[in-house]
Amino acid sequence: MEEKADETEVSYYDQSGVRVTNKRLIIRNTTYAMADITSTSMTVENPNLTGPVLFIVFGLLVIVMGLTENPRSGVMTVIGVIVGGLGYFWLRGSKPVLNLRIASASGKSTRLKSVNEEWIAGIARAINEARIRRA
Repeated sequence: MEEKADETEVSYYDQSGVRVTNKRLIIRNTTYAMADITSTSMTVENPNLTGPVLFIVFGLLVIVMGLTENPRSGVMTVIGVIVGGLGYFWLRGSKPVLNLRIASASGKSTRLKSVNEEWIAGIARAINEARIRRA
């Protein structure tokens, strides 16, 4: 005698507008059948650091110019500190962006982006777990 397969929906992830179950994946207002998901991949997009580094270098040059030309005026030194400081904080705020690409059998591809590695990795783990449990 054959046993009937369990028809209940098991949730693996449900946070921040993303829900992963053994039957479907819901990202905001889009729903995918788990059977239609063909692949998931995670990539890292490193930020371009040229701008912040140029600000820091330019700020240091202005500081040196301000100290060598007329140390008493200090205006150039202050401008250099401000520009260099902006570059420093810009550099500190530049974080890699993680991309989670979800491809479906219909050819649609969804990309989730975030600087929060735990969020992206959690979704990827849940999708993979749901796909494994389906098999």
